[in-house]
Amino acid sequence: MSLDVLLTLDWYDNPGFIILFIVIGVIVIGAIAYLLYRFFFRNRAPKIENRIDEEKIAEDELSRILEPIEDEKTLEAIKDYEEKQADKEKK
Repeated sequence: MSLDVLLTLDWYDNPGFIILFIVIGVIVIGAIAYLLYRFFFRNRAPKIENRIDEEKIAEDELSRILEPIEDEKTLEAIKDYEEKQADKEKK
């Protein structure tokens, strides 16, 4: 088909094609933006070796918030409870 035939088909007047071209254009722009993001900004993330372990963060937070138990009665009650739980798990 020549260019004259394509221009005389009036496909560009059809609203379905206009919506289709808009959707395709948005997808293409999104793909380009994603590729640019990956190329320019993805490499700036800290390396895995430099990241702090989540368990270490949780331990630090708990040690900061929780206070050691100094009451002997409470300590004994906790130990008794832990022993009972250990016995239940063994059964």
